[in-house]
Amino acid sequence: MALITMKQIYKVYHPGEENEVRALNGVSLTVDRGEFLAVLGTSGSGKSTMMNIMGCLDVPTAGGYYLGDSDVSKLNDNQLARIRSLAIGFIFQGYNLIKDLSALENVELPLVYRNIGRAKRRKMAIEALSMVGLENRIHHRPSELSGGQQQRVAIARAISTEPPIVMADEPTGNLDTRASIEIMELLASLNRKGTTVILITHDPETAEYAHRIIELRDGKIIRDHVHEQQRGKLEGGAAK
Repeated sequence: MALITMKQIYKVYHPGEENEVRALNGVSLTVDRGEFLAVLGTSGSGKSTMMNIMGCLDVPTAGGYYLGDSDVSKLNDNQLARIRSLAIGFIFQGYNLIKDLSALENVELPLVYRNIGRAKRRKMAIEALSMVGLENRIHHRPSELSGGQQQRVAIARAISTEPPIVMADEPTGNLDTRASIEIMELLASLNRKGTTVILITHDPETAEYAHRIIELRDGKIIRDHVHEQQRGKLEGGAAK
């Protein structure tokens, strides 16, 4: 069943001008519930623009974007914010943690925005941190954690509200090889539990953790293929 449907999506900057840029140029795509999809492309390929539209951070210039039965391309800012809050957990390359808050307090933030009571949100945040193996670091601030641990906090924050979709934008970009493998294993584990995971990356090796890879170039999908190689990748990483 399609969770995400993009129909002839265009995102055009400076339309009609000499410096017009078609960041997305007629992209059509469906993503089923429970998929692990990687969007692969070099800088300038359109992958960040695609994530912004898929993540309801931006709207297309033309075309239809449907999240379930909702036509997202026609929603206003408040409606987009509500969908982001309820349906999508974000993980970014730069972690985006608040430096003066503990790991626990950072994970609690999206729960605060959803008006969940203090006791319940604390319980939910601790459970999310335990899922990523940081139950012994809940009172540490970001400066007291390694890069890999900070990204784990970011993952815990993304999954604390139990969203059906997790979007990860270059989640291993600032990490060494060992930490990168750990983070990708975590994302694969989330997917096995039923979460739809959408990975944005420039790295073909990282993309191989996904079941399905689409490749972007100049705002167009040039390849869309499915494979099962991620199983061997994960087993190899665990052996290390």
